[in-house]
Formats: sequence, structure tokens, C-alpha cells
Amino acid sequence: MKQNHKKHPLETTLVILLFVFVAITLSCMLLFRKALTNSIVTNSYQSNRVKSHYVFIGNDYTNPFMEQLYQGIRASAEKKEVSVEYFGRTLSQSYTVAQLIDTASKAKVDGIFVVGDESGEVKEAINRAVEANIPVITVFQDCGMSKRQCFVGVNSYDLGRQYAKKLCSLGEKSNKNVYLLINAAQENSGKNSVYLGMKEYLEKEGITGRIQLHDLAIQSKTEFTSDELIRELILDKSKNPDIIICLNSIDTTCAYQAIVDYNKVGQIQILGWGNTDSILTALDKELISATIFTDAALIGSQCIQSMLEYKREGYVSQYIPITTTTIDSTNIKEYLGDERR
Repeated sequence: MKQNHKKHPLETTLVILLFVFVAITLSCMLLFRKALTNSIVTNSYQSNRVKSHYVFIGNDYTNPFMEQLYQGIRASAEKKEVSVEYFGRTLSQSYTVAQLIDTASKAKVDGIFVVGDESGEVKEAINRAVEANIPVITVFQDCGMSKRQCFVGVNSYDLGRQYAKKLCSLGEKSNKNVYLLINAAQENSGKNSVYLGMKEYLEKEGITGRIQLHDLAIQSKTEFTSDELIRELILDKSKNPDIIICLNSIDTTCAYQAIVDYNKVGQIQILGWGNTDSILTALDKELISATIFTDAALIGSQCIQSMLEYKREGYVSQYIPITTTTIDSTNIKEYLGDERR
């Protein structure tokens, strides 16, 4: 006799649920595999995406403004998805600017931003880089006789006129010995343009008779040597400085510290450069008569913009001017932190 084997309803339900579970599992596995594949492709694209690698070469690692310049360039570079390295800063051995340019060229970087000078060594190093198809942009200080693509910075002659204008506004009627401190590496170069701009402005104002303008070369870029030479200047009775003009933040800091140490506050006036916290504090305490500075972030933005334009178009304007700002007793409160206003 035949027996009917009817499936129990519960058994049927379990079979259906099993098929549904398998289907869902397979679908999830397929979706996961697709997502994983897309992720791998995306990550592979991002990791293999070619990033232009540029280097920044400063002329003085101890100068706070060099770090400001680098940070300004790097911040702008990140927005354009390119990288910028502060070249040579971490090396244990000290190298000249020219040596660092040559080393960067041999490393085949995509471009070089360098704080230039008019020395023959730097000019030749820049020329070698450009001849190797590595574009070079000089920053803040130029090397005008080189083959560099562009200079982004302050016009030295105009800067001299700004210092001279401020010098005239001090309101001194008696004869004054004014000393312009020049980095020895920049002597007979861009810094000389500062001196020329000052001299011609004073001549135009007809006050060269009562203001004796001298330039003094600082033989080393180290803070220790700057401090030593500035102190020698202050103590030298044959020079007898009434006003000292400093073209970088290190010399400015050394100068106001020296006049405090030698009790010369009120006897020697300082026109400085930079907007570091210590310089602003010294200005607020009337240890400095005025300081001039420029926006490092703006310089950085113009540097990256100019480099990318050159890469894209094959040419760029040879000079991108950057404006400066003067801070003195009339506007110092605008630049101090809220707690010091």
C-alpha cells in the first residue's frame, strides 16, 4: 500500500526561510565585494595620483619670518593638492643656499621656491636648475640677474622709501646718525636698493644735511653674531648711532634688547622689521619706534599661484609685488592680542 508523504507546514516554512537567507547572504556578499572593489580602486587612484613636489629654501633657519614664509606657501599648496618641503632644515650639516638649490635639482623636484640674493653662487645655482627644466621662483628677496621664472616679494627700493618716510615722521630737528643694518650676503645687492631708496627720498625731502645715513654689514646670519655686532655698534663712540634700521626680525629683536641692556632707551631709536609677538610687545612698550612687515600668507598664495600658472601656461609675470604694512604707536593696539589691548 502506497504511503503519502506530505510535507509538514513547518518544514516547508523552514525551507523557504533557508532559501531567503541564502539569497540575502549572497546579495550581501556581492554588494560587499562591489563596495570593496570600488574602495580599492579609489584608494589605488588616490595613492597613485601624481603629486607635484616642490621645495622651499630659506636663507636663515633661525629667522622666524622664514618659517612664516614656508607655512604660507605650504598652506596654499595643500589647497591645490601639491606638497612643499622646507628643504635642508632637518639636515645635520649646514649647507649654503646655492648647495641646497643644486641638491634639490639633482633630486628632480618639480619646482623650487628660494629666498634669493644677488651672489654669483646663488645665481649660477638657479641657472643650473632652470636649465634642468626645474622652475625657480625667488621669494621675498630676489636674484634678478638669474634665469628665475618669477620674483614674489617686496620691492627693495620702495621699502627704502617707506623707511625714509617713517624716519622723517619721527619729527627730529637735530642732526642724526642713522645706521641701516645689511646682511653681508646681501651687500651690494637688493639691500643696497633699500639704501638707495632711502637716500633718494631724503634728498627729495631736502634733509640729507641733518641725517647722516650709513650702511653696516652684519657678517653672519646667526642671532649670536648679530647681537654681538649690534652691541658693538651701540657702544662704539665713534659711530654714536641715534637711529638703527633693521631689515629682519632677528636684528630687530637684538637691537631693542641691546638698548635695554645698555640703558639707551629714549637715546637710540629703532625702526624694525617683522610682526612677531616679541616685536609687537617691544613696540607697545616704546622700545621700537615702528616696524614694517608683509603678509606671509599672501606671499605663499602668490608663490603657488605663480608656479602653477607657469606649469600650465609655460610663462608667468617676472615680478609679483607684495604690499607692506607699517605699525607704530598710532595703530599698535590693532595688532596686539585682546588681552593686551
